[in-house]
Amino acid sequence: PNGEFIRFVEDVGPHPIGPYTIARADGSGIVEGVWISARVSDDWSPDGKQIVTSDDDFAALQGSKLYIADADGFNKRILYGSEGFSADDPKWSPDGTQIAFKKRNDNPTAANRISLWVINLESNAARELPVSSNVWGVETWSPDGKQILITAEGGVFQVVSLDGQPP
Repeated sequence: PNGEFIRFVEDVGPHPIGPYTIARADGSGIVEGVWISARVSDDWSPDGKQIVTSDDDFAALQGSKLYIADADGFNKRILYGSEGFSADDPKWSPDGTQIAFKKRNDNPTAANRISLWVINLESNAARELPVSSNVWGVETWSPDGKQILITAEGGVFQVVSLDGQPP
């Protein structure tokens, strides 16, 4: 977001899997082979100093975690993970204090398998937000950080309030 770094994944087949290459926007400071994520499912922090990403393995369906790393790809740490579930599609709140993500129950027979969650970065507490159907995508936060736009099952956009009340 601040224009200091760019990152990309080399296309190594039908899915964008592989290490990121990170460089300064002017082309200097190239860091090749930084393994942040197995998928391109990430978001920059509002100040541009960090990236949140998922290691979702869409082939294995054996769970995934959310990670935070410095913008240069180093100092990667686990932010969230839960056995039997996959976390994906993270989006940073405008004030940088929370991250919204979708959480998939890896049990294919579970009703409403994909839900919307928010994690507070100070307390590391995660909570589910009420949605009426499966969450296909976490799109963006409202500028004031009080609502999240998602794509729900069927491709329908839905606004979800952090307080659980209808928007």
